[in-house]
Parts: sequence; structure tokens; C-alpha cells
Amino acid sequence: MATIDPRLFPLFETLVSAQADWLVFEIVEGVQAGVVDEEDESDLAAARRRSEREREERALDVLEDIHSQTTPLLGDAQIKWAARYVGGRLKEALMMLKVSIEHLSDLVGPAQDGSRVVVVPAFLDAERLTRCTPAQLGEAMSAAERLIAALDRWAREATGGEATP
Repeated sequence: MATIDPRLFPLFETLVSAQADWLVFEIVEGVQAGVVDEEDESDLAAARRRSEREREERALDVLEDIHSQTTPLLGDAQIKWAARYVGGRLKEALMMLKVSIEHLSDLVGPAQDGSRVVVVPAFLDAERLTRCTPAQLGEAMSAAERLIAALDRWAREATGGEATP
């Protein structure tokens, strides 16, 4: 398990102040889990052979334990990974919201005049009700793109290196 790089703390503070503390928890989890190493072709071929052999033998008593190997995220890798993760996660959440709105609008069907009904979701938390119009969603998606660019700049400054892939 990797130790959290202190250069991530300003990102954590920013996310908490933006009421996105859930992303901080996901980043910490991701850093501690590390990056799952991809199996090479020979490992995949060996797994296929084992599977075929077990299927043929119908051996149910002992199965080989297959574990994915992980590489710890250390130093600059944590910074770059966190920047990519935050941008990607926000983009993914907004895209899921957009698709959900489209599907809900399709379910509602057309208005009586034949025009398309657009569902406007509302989110209720302990303090307020917030609606998300299509225009607001578009603005949020644009803001996410700007945030991704800012995260990339931050990662380059923090690591003294190149852009995040």
C-alpha cells in the first residue's frame, strides 16, 4: 500500500471546498490499490490452457488461484493518476447524467403537440433543491473540460514534467 504523496493535499482541499469530497475518498482508495498490471500474452495463453484442461478434467476440487498483480502508485505517478482520475470521473458522471436525462425524456415520450419533452432532474439534499437544465449540463461539461486542462497544468507543475496521458 502506497503512502499518499503530500503534493495531493492541495487537490484534496480544492475538492473538499468544491463539495466533491467523495472524489478525495476515491483517489485515496485508488492510490492505495495501485494500478493493476495487464497480463501479457503468455499469461493469458496459460490461463486459457488451464481453463481448457480443467473443463476437460472436470476437476472441481482444487482450482488454481489467479491474482492480478498491482504496481503501487508512488511519487509523480500518484499526482498524474489523480489528475487523470478526477477529470475522467467528473466527465464520466456528467456523461451518465446526460444519457440518463435523454433516456428519461424518451420514456416520457412526446408532448401533446408532438414536441420532445426534456426531463429536468432535481436533486434534493439536506439544505436545498437543485435542478439541472440542459443548458446547465452543457455549462458543467464545458467547465469539466476546463478543469481537466487545469488539472493537467497542476500535475505538470507538481511533477516538473510532461502532460498527463
